[in-house]
Amino acid sequence: MINYGTTYSASRPQPIEMTATKVFVASNIQPYETTNENDELVQGYSYDFIEYDKDEYIQIMTQSISNLEDELAATKIILGVD
Repeated sequence: MINYGTTYSASRPQPIEMTATKVFVASNIQPYETTNENDELVQGYSYDFIEYDKDEYIQIMTQSISNLEDELAATKIILGVD
């Protein structure tokens, strides 16, 4: 995983982009405005950007799904729902 931190772009990024070997995740996508050195308005998007190896991303998503399944099962027990 490579965490690029907050990144800026003139165009809105896709939340998830995949290649044959990588997965790129953009989260917390927000519009922003600033002025450049010529006092011209610059508009775009800021977002948190992370790059994963595809196998690493699959493992993370599998664990996340497993955790959600566990939480759902626990909630059903608490609520008495089958």
